Amino acid sequence: MLLPKHTRIIIINKPVNARLGIPGMMNLLFSNSLGLFWDGVEPITVVTFNLKQRICKILTVDDSGITCSSRVLRRGRFQYMLRHELMPTSIKRHELEALLQEGTIKRFNRQRF
Repeated sequence: MLLPKHTRIIIINKPVNARLGIPGMMNLLFSNSLGLFWDGVEPITVVTFNLKQRICKILTVDDSGITCSSRVLRRGRFQYMLRHELMPTSIKRHELEALLQEGTIKRFNRQRF
């Protein structure tokens, strides 16, 4: 997946319908129902999961246009805890790559004793 160099990558901490395409995802983005307060100009990448955490949807909006892609797991689930009460979380590019390859982001899913 190609990401713009200077983009803000945000994970939405509540489940989002995986059937949404570009128009539906852009509607969520512009209506601010995701809680991002996006200005409409800044390059942004939004990462969402469905309720069962088997589908990860990635929406990228930058100067060159809009890209919407999905990563579907045939077995297992993405190991990212969805927390309904939390604000969206910023992550780094290498963490997004780890999420798509390994199915988890280590800094968010450590067990605390």
